[in-house]
Parts: sequence; structure tokens; C-alpha cells
Amino acid sequence: MTVVNPREEVPGVTEKATKLIREVFPDFAGMTFSWDLNIKKKTTPTQRKNIIDALRPYTTRSFAEPATRDFFSIAVTFGAKDLDVTPIVDELEHYQHSTDPKVKDMISNDQSLMMDVVAPTNFEQFNRYLRLEGEALMDGQTLFLRGAIKTKAFRMAPEFQWLKTSRFAKHPQSVYAMTFMGKPDRVKWVREEALAAKAALEEH
Repeated sequence: MTVVNPREEVPGVTEKATKLIREVFPDFAGMTFSWDLNIKKKTTPTQRKNIIDALRPYTTRSFAEPATRDFFSIAVTFGAKDLDVTPIVDELEHYQHSTDPKVKDMISNDQSLMMDVVAPTNFEQFNRYLRLEGEALMDGQTLFLRGAIKTKAFRMAPEFQWLKTSRFAKHPQSVYAMTFMGKPDRVKWVREEALAAKAALEEH
């Protein structure tokens, strides 16, 4: 595995991604400042789908290759919702017990990437991820769960119902989120209820 600064530009990614995008959308001006803020306004749904398909092979390589996470982020910018998270979970499993600040910074970034692709095609890998018990992952896992429960397919999936009585149901940052598991109604996050759930847990 390779430890990288996820905020450092990886040589060659911008040029390769730009080439792939222009093959679908010739008018793409390039990844200049704030390009991501209006790209969806300039492309059609079909163009975005074709761009994602062109980028997809580069998002599924090992995260030991620094470029992979950059291609993953670019594809998400174009609206990708189902990118395979297996390379991310492989990396997180490898580093789950690390105490190195550089590693923890990297895996924090990589855990956040999964929040954009809470799709049924990734449920098997999410289950694998959430069963990893390394302390380096806990903060990211609780943040992931707080976002994932907003997706009905996730919170209703039989394979995730174990979470209701897991260590996440006893963690201050995820205890409230776990109360929504298995419930079909739309999640309405009430700050006062979240604080009360956290306080009740801490009392015990």
C-alpha cells in the first residue's frame, strides 16, 4: 500500500481525465478553477453517463495507486452513484489499526468518498467495511452511517439490521442514526433528539 496526501495533485490525472471527457463532450474547457460548480449545467444526462463510463475503469484500480482516488472523485463530480468501493475497503482493512497521522488523514479522506456511492451494488463491501474494528476507522464509520441511513435501501436492507445492536448503537456519534435502521419513513434528523440520545447513552 502507498501512503499519500489526498490533497496533493497526482501528475497526469488532469490531462488523462480531460482527454476522456472531451471524447464525449468536446466543449469541455478543462479543469480550471471551479470547473465542477457548473459542469452539470453544460452537459446532458447522457453525456454525463458516458463520461462516467469512460472514467470508471480508472476508479476501480487499487488505492495504492494515487491516481485512483482522483479519478474516483472526478467521476463522482459528474454524478456517479455506483462506483465500486472494493479498492477503498481493501485499503481501509490494511490500515485500520494505524496510528500514523498521515495514514489517518488519507483514510479519513477515502472513507468520505464512499458517502457518495451508497448503492446496493456496494452493500456487500459496506458490510465488510462496517465490520472492521480498527480504531483508526471508527470516526469515519460513524460519519458514513449518519449519511448512509438517509438512503432508504441502505437502512431497510436485511444485511444491515445487525447494526441496531452493534457497537455503533453504543457510540455517541452514531447512536441516534441507528434508531432509523429498519424504518421506511424518510429520515428527519432532529438535533434535539440526537443530543438526547447521546446524553442518554453517556448516562449509562
